[in-house]
Amino acid sequence: MKRSEIAFSASLVPIDYLMVILAGIASYYIRFWEPVQRIRPIIFNLHFEPFLAILWLMALIWLFSFWLAGLYSMQGTRRTIDEISHIILGCSTAVMILMFVFFFSRNLFDSRFIILAGWVFSIIFIIIGRGLIRFFQHFLYKFNIGVHRIVVLGNGQIAKEATEIFKSNVMSGYKVVDQFADFNDNTENELTTMISHDKFDEILVASPDFKAEQSDKLNDFSYVNHITLKYIADIFDFPISNFEINNISGLPIVEVKKTRLDGWGKINKRIFDIIISTFLIILLSPVFLIIALAIKFDSKGPIFFKYKRIGQFGRPFIYFKF
Repeated sequence: MKRSEIAFSASLVPIDYLMVILAGIASYYIRFWEPVQRIRPIIFNLHFEPFLAILWLMALIWLFSFWLAGLYSMQGTRRTIDEISHIILGCSTAVMILMFVFFFSRNLFDSRFIILAGWVFSIIFIIIGRGLIRFFQHFLYKFNIGVHRIVVLGNGQIAKEATEIFKSNVMSGYKVVDQFADFNDNTENELTTMISHDKFDEILVASPDFKAEQSDKLNDFSYVNHITLKYIADIFDFPISNFEINNISGLPIVEVKKTRLDGWGKINKRIFDIIISTFLIILLSPVFLIIALAIKFDSKGPIFFKYKRIGQFGRPFIYFKF
């Protein structure tokens, strides 16, 4: 999964939260709108400030419901109709949880109209918010930002159809940069050269004639070079334990996962690294200070030293060490 996809998927959490807040505010003002009051007079006293304070907490129930509905899953693309159905399910679940909490707390909310309107508005606002995120993501595809650059292996009908589909459908987020008949030594050498020049991100196997030996060799090649490996689903015939099946432009595609640290796993690890490293830096700062003073008193050299290390694709970067 590309970094841009992770960023867009992670951004859905705050966007959803903001849309629920806006839906609650819209529901409040609709209830106090004069035409609505004429139809259903107000017999309660609910000020905006305490309502907003409650709304910040109630919006968390929507996020929890969306999590239960699988709306924060980073498992490839989802059809629009499927996402809308999950949004409706998540909003409905949130309202039921909210009514359940009010019922057992014996503290009924002042206006059932606001809750009902909030349910409707939250569905509408969240669909709009997520639609804008997806529109912006697809818009960036035109500038090759976030696009999966793939190499197709195979020269049969399946490979031809896959290549034509990705070339004709820019919004799929996939771009075919090259195609090879099979995976042999020459292909491996050419792919290695392309990797050194950062020419592609993924390999898509679209050939029913791939032998087990070739598949094993290709899997090792993709693992060593950190290249995503995918298969057209109906030609995949050897066992793996960590994979994901996505429907991309009507093609069932299997992606072989190299590690669990993808999607939310990568975000969780990053958050964990920042929090733990910050905590340890603060906790060990007196020790670091003593070591720094000892170095200065014992030698004329600097406390920190730097040197170049080789990163991904052979790119050098400066590495600091204490």
